[in-house]
Amino acid sequence: IDNPENPENELLRHTCIESPEALVMYRGKILLNDNGEARVEMPSYFKALTKENEATVQITCIGRPFGIGYEWNGDFASFVAYGEPNREISWTVMADRDDPYMQNNRKPVIIKKDGSFKGIEQGVYLDAKSYNLPQEKSYKYQIKNRKIETKTTKLQSIDTEKQSSKNKRTDNEIKELDTKIQIKEIK
Repeated sequence: IDNPENPENELLRHTCIESPEALVMYRGKILLNDNGEARVEMPSYFKALTKENEATVQITCIGRPFGIGYEWNGDFASFVAYGEPNREISWTVMADRDDPYMQNNRKPVIIKKDGSFKGIEQGVYLDAKSYNLPQEKSYKYQIKNRKIETKTTKLQSIDTEKQSSKNKRTDNEIKELDTKIQIKEIK
């Protein structure tokens, strides 16, 4: 994805987590200091990429249980974890992705199979084999065999027609040239 912090010059490599939300996740381990505190810094792009004020933090003590907590700093660039001094904790931060792309392209979680999404109609499966159904019911089969027309296949069809039309013109032009050459040879 375009790095929302520097979209003109950088990309972020992010992989998805299966969820009805577009979540981003960060995790790690940290040692609490002599005061029982540790600061966890988020990546520089965290605020530009997420709804940072809705981010959640899960903290787990490593080893024998002890009381733990956390507190975000004012600008959500880091948080402080609290617990027993000189003990290690693991942490996970999850936040809803909210960069400009997601703001403009959020999709509903459930999509009806009515042909409006990639041409998928009722009875067509993304993975028919997993449901012990014949391959003819699979989306890939339907696309491959041109039983479903998507924007991509429609554009390919238009390109093919254009190319075919271009080739016909070229064939006609060649025939005209051949005719002109034959006429010149006769004269």
